[in-house]
Amino acid sequence: MNIHAGGTMNDSEPQLVVVEKAKLAERAADIFVGAANTAVSEKGLFTAVLSGGSTPRSLYQLLAKRYSRAQFWQSTHIFFADERCVPPNDPESNYGMIASLLLSQVNIPEENIHRWKGEIDPNTAAKEYADEISSFFALKPQEMPVFDLILLGMGKDGHTASIFPRSNIICEMSGLTAATFVPSLNSYRLTLTPPVLTNARQIVFLVSGEEKAETLKRVLEGPYQPCHLPAQILKTVKGRVTWVVDIDAASLLS
Repeated sequence: MNIHAGGTMNDSEPQLVVVEKAKLAERAADIFVGAANTAVSEKGLFTAVLSGGSTPRSLYQLLAKRYSRAQFWQSTHIFFADERCVPPNDPESNYGMIASLLLSQVNIPEENIHRWKGEIDPNTAAKEYADEISSFFALKPQEMPVFDLILLGMGKDGHTASIFPRSNIICEMSGLTAATFVPSLNSYRLTLTPPVLTNARQIVFLVSGEEKAETLKRVLEGPYQPCHLPAQILKTVKGRVTWVVDIDAASLLS
């Protein structure tokens, strides 16, 4: 893995970018805007997958403040990595948080926002989202979409999106989406599957906090055990993977 603090990055292997916590959002915003402008320039369209959680909140606020009138929003389509099974106005809704902090603040057409229907039956919601993705990308049977950028986080237990340790979704090879019951949360979650995530042009992980340092070390430097550390699934990504982590989260890395 390349450890990067400046200059040009090599796309051939995962990049580790270590920054001060206050610079995390700024670095992530630079990557997001760069990916958006490149995609729109190359093909007239930018597809991004966003995640919930506490770490990317400052990123969404920064994008809304600094890039609210950017031209690329008109050609951007937003999808979501996962969702809780709640209505969109529920405080726990990933869509609700991102809509409030970012999507309602920028010049993006409403029809370009593709949300999970967390308020309906989980299995139905998963199927409808898979159908929406398949229709948008005009996928053939067994074909996977290629998102331009997927933004992910990592939990203290090593989960990413809503793929938790020992989940049967880790072995999913063909479906686009899944409704999965998480025993530790006693609730269902909706999530994109590993083959969708690993097919992206670019993945950006945002990781912050000393409490995640041990897990991050195991994910990046330990043996490959995706059943226990689902974030390791992204070691098989076909495109570029960048880990943007703060100094506290990186404190145990060699």
